[in-house]
Amino acid sequence: MARRWHLLIPLLIISLMLGACSRVGLAYRNLDVIIPWNLNDYLDMNSEQKSWFNQRLQQHLSWHCTTQLPGYLDWLDRLQLMVQN
Repeated sequence: MARRWHLLIPLLIISLMLGACSRVGLAYRNLDVIIPWNLNDYLDMNSEQKSWFNQRLQQHLSWHCTTQLPGYLDWLDRLQLMVQN
């Protein structure tokens, strides 16, 4: 029974967190932290490489936010209208 509670409590906490933060925006706003953090599991970079990568990542995320997101929003708006009709 105690083992069940040890599994149920983290699941409940994760469910509550996902329910409270159900927006993709939470992950999108933190990509500058999430991507390097996950990349460290696969690559061993020195400080110069990390600096270069972080600069390029910031440029890419800025480009994506300004050029690609408006297209996604338009597509979602059209999809919502199609569903309503």
